[in-house]
Amino acid sequence: MASIVALAILRGVTRVREGPTDNINHGGRSTGVATLEERVTSSLSDSQGDHETDATAVVDEVDGRGAAPSTTSPRGPVAALLLAGGASRRMGRDKTRLVHEGRTLAQRTARLLTSVCAAAIEVGPGGSGLDSVVEEPPGEGPLAAIVAGRHALRRRGHDGPALVVASDLPFLTRDFLAFMATFDASGSVVAVVEGRTQPLCARWSCSDLDEAGDRYARGERSLRFLADAPGVVLLEEPQWRAHASPQVFLDVDTPDEARRYGLIS
Repeated sequence: MASIVALAILRGVTRVREGPTDNINHGGRSTGVATLEERVTSSLSDSQGDHETDATAVVDEVDGRGAAPSTTSPRGPVAALLLAGGASRRMGRDKTRLVHEGRTLAQRTARLLTSVCAAAIEVGPGGSGLDSVVEEPPGEGPLAAIVAGRHALRRRGHDGPALVVASDLPFLTRDFLAFMATFDASGSVVAVVEGRTQPLCARWSCSDLDEAGDRYARGERSLRFLADAPGVVLLEEPQWRAHASPQVFLDVDTPDEARRYGLIS
């Protein structure tokens, strides 16, 4: 079936679907598409897949130039927040210290982010190698972490959009991060995977980072508001698929998942 670009605008929300209309996810249900878990399990059997990125190679290339490039979206420079302060209750230990490709998940993700963004801050205990801050009080969840990271970026002179990325994504790639950072949109940019938005692997706009602070001050803790934020762009799989395999969005929560994905304790 011929490729199309479909834009549906609702309350300022833009959904982007580009590519064949067959097997597109709608409302969290797939037609003729394997689940994310099934697709990832299949793709892990081919470690040389088109979308695999070795963090070591990426960082060595960056180090060889002497400094990480400053990624700029069409609306201005983009910074990064690495969220690494979760309790890891289901894992039973700090999952950011699991090792993949020779580095802990926190270190690997930090290096990917610094290969794309000049300014990057960890919100967590400080195991990534980035400058770090901790939300107050600790353990308040991702919204509190985003607010703390936003304040830290402002103290360092950055008042623009930021990639907000969880530290438990072992298969995250530089290609996908660069795609998100440079996507031409003034609002937040959020991928949709099997009907679910991915706010912790997304580009948050300046206004939505501010909105996070306002909502946190009112006692809210959910990130669901981002999907309905004015101007947000929701990218369906046919739009992001050229820059990422489904496994990019796979997080690790349990010891069984860590073993299945080849992570080292």
